[in-house]
This record gives sequence, structure tokens and C-alpha cells, in this order.
Amino acid sequence: MPITQVQFRTLRERYAHRSSWALWREQRPGRNTADGIDDLTIFDEANNPWDNLNPQFIFVGLNPANDEATVERFSMFHSRRQGAQDYRLRYALRGTAFWGGYCTDVFPDTIERNCGRVLEDFNQQCQNDPDSAQCRLTAFLSELEAVERICELGHRPLLIAMGGSDDTHNVPQNTRDVLRWAENAGLLDGYEIQYIPHYSAPNYPSLDDYRCRVWNNLGIDGQQIVTQATPLGNATLTGEHPQNVALPVEDPQNAALPGERSQQYFAFWTRFKDWCDENNTACGRRAVHPDGMHYYDQSNITIGNDHLTLRFTIGDENGVPWVATEIYCREGEEQRLRISRHRNTFDAAFCDNSPIQDWDTPPPRAMTARVVRFSRPADWRNADDALFARMAADYDKIRKILRTIEE
Repeated sequence: MPITQVQFRTLRERYAHRSSWALWREQRPGRNTADGIDDLTIFDEANNPWDNLNPQFIFVGLNPANDEATVERFSMFHSRRQGAQDYRLRYALRGTAFWGGYCTDVFPDTIERNCGRVLEDFNQQCQNDPDSAQCRLTAFLSELEAVERICELGHRPLLIAMGGSDDTHNVPQNTRDVLRWAENAGLLDGYEIQYIPHYSAPNYPSLDDYRCRVWNNLGIDGQQIVTQATPLGNATLTGEHPQNVALPVEDPQNAALPGERSQQYFAFWTRFKDWCDENNTACGRRAVHPDGMHYYDQSNITIGNDHLTLRFTIGDENGVPWVATEIYCREGEEQRLRISRHRNTFDAAFCDNSPIQDWDTPPPRAMTARVVRFSRPADWRNADDALFARMAADYDKIRKILRTIEE
């Protein structure tokens, strides 16, 4: 069920910072299995992405593992960072009727890599304060209703939990259990809930093993396979049996091999950290040196503490490279408002460089949210000492202002 351009734009404006679609670039022949997984140009309007989207199916994860989606729209479920296995979901859904489904998280404002910690917190709320537990689902429930209304579905979409089991648990232990809890609380009336194993589940040693389990759970048979030779926007169905569909199979162990962009990111942050160390800068003393686990495939480097975080980000827009400095806050709405009230102070501090300032209005219950972003054109691929010095100076300015605010 394709959607319209207007519907696509409306959803992009409201939810692209925390959601995406089960639509990815194809893996190129001879490349590793993660090739193209993070290519977000597939959502450029020039590609008419709305023709390939199908919000009748909503894939539901637990929560964001990191805040990379605040940088690029629709980047959730399209990560190629070290250890990410989003490519497995692409492999399992390619050629099926579920391709193009909407993707989101049940706790979209809880950024935490440890899903066990998220579930533990939710379980405590369920036992001690059920009303509070229901409030944590408000953003997710509102998003479901919005997708149904904006896309004019006329019926409830099918919810597909990414993570679950056939067992019944007294307390939620996975995404499916959380949806079951919400269903029992009367919050998901009219929704049908299915589940598939999470794409990072360790008990599926090969891509084919994972795809087979996904197809079994979703009841996919030969009548639901889309011919690979047909453009997905105008797909026809074929009677081929799933075992006979020709899909490329490669060693998943090669999925983390860095592409050209990843190598550029790694090189830039390594040079930046080395420059900071050589010049004994304040930001250099707080930053972790890039390595294969932390910044091998990242467009950003984060420096901060438990409450306030400053992040440098690099990227390109319409062929123009840029560098941005961002402030994130984990303190809650009051702290964010305190920072926002000092816009004039930031304006005065950065007036010499004339950056583009983008002040955000985070969701009320967001645990981590960006407050402000300063970006300016900069050729980070050919960075020199002047660019690094300016970034270090930006850090010093922001740190000084934040200290003044907190006094």
C-alpha cells in the first residue's frame, strides 16, 4: 500500500528522528552483507520513496541503542556501525510483502544500549506504579494512531515485535512481552500482534537461518514473494517457493568491514584526537581515542558527563561538507529550558563564525535530547590545523557558557 508524498512528508517531519522504514539500498554484487545499509539517499524525494512504503505493517523494536537518528532522518534501523546487524532484517524482508513497512520503537525516547536495563526499569514500574508504566507508552501509542490517521489506512496496522518468544512470562522480557502487557492493559485494542526474532539475536548463525525463522513467524509462503526483477514500487507477485528465490548470501562476519565513508570518518577523528592531545586541549582530555569499537564507523565523537554532552558531527548536504557542534542534555526539561533561555549568550559567542543555529524542541519525556546545533560548511576530508583549532575553541566557548548557566 504506497502512501502519498504529502503523507511521507508529514511523517518525516514528525517522526523521522526516531523512526524509519523497512526500505534499504540493495547490496551491491561482491560487497559485504552490510553494503548500502546506511545509505539514506533512498529516502530522498527524487527517488519517490513513498511508492515503496507500506504502513500496514509496523515493525516495533524496544528502544534506540544510540542517538544517531538525531543527526540524520530515518537513520534508525539503517546502521552500519561496528557490531550492528540491521542488514539481517533487510535480508529477511527483501522480496516480501513486508518490505517498506514502518519501523519504530516502543520506548523511542529511552536511549540505552543495554536492553535488559530498559526492561528492568519498565518491570519495576509495572509492579510498583502501573499508571507510570502506561505513561511511558504514550509517545509510542500516539505514533501508532498518527501513522494510521495520516496514511488513511482505515484499519489498525499489524504490529510486528522485533524480539520475542513463544513463551509466556509473568514480567516483560522482550519487546513482544511489552506489547502483550500493553494489550492486557487495554492500550492496544484492535491491534494484531506478531513477532519475529530480533535481527541481533545470536542463535541464528547464518542469514538464511534468520530469514527462515522470520518467514515462518510471519507466515510468508511462495505467494508473498515479490519478483526481484520487478521494481518494488510496481511489484507483482510470483508463485516461487522461498527456497528458490535467488538472493545473495555472504559471510556475516564480513559485514563490519569499513567502507570508504567509514574510513574517512575514522581518519578524521583520529587526526582530530591526535591534534587535541598534541595541543593539550580541554576537549582532547575528555574524548576517547577512536578505535575499531567506538568510532570506526561513526560520523560523530562525543565528549560529556552524566548530564550534559557536547558532540562534534561531520557530514555532507547536497555535496557540501559541514562540521557541526551539538549540545545534548540528559537532565530533563528544566535543564533544557535553562540552556534555551541563554540563546543570546550563544549568539554573541558564535557571531564571529556565523554558524547556522538550530534550536530543538525535544519530546517532553525524552531522556536524552539535543538542545542546540551549530553547523557551518567545512571541508573535513581535507581538514587542517585551523579547523581543529576552531572546533576546540567552540568546545571551550560552550563549556564556559554552560558553567555560567549552572552557577
